[in-house]
Amino acid sequence: PSTARWLQRGLQAAAALTALVYGYDIGSRISGTGMGVVMALNASVCAWLMAAAVGERLLRWRAAR
Repeated sequence: PSTARWLQRGLQAAAALTALVYGYDIGSRISGTGMGVVMALNASVCAWLMAAAVGERLLRWRAAR
């Protein structure tokens, strides 16, 4: 994979890790540890997918130029 792809994957990982921390914090405040884990996983997957969507758009835009 190219450098741009590695950068995109790094961005996705950073987004997922950030969402993991904040998702757990919010979930545990709402309903304890169990909900914290569920919210952390849910937020992490969602953040990964959102970062992937933005990254793909940017890579396509860059390739078209």
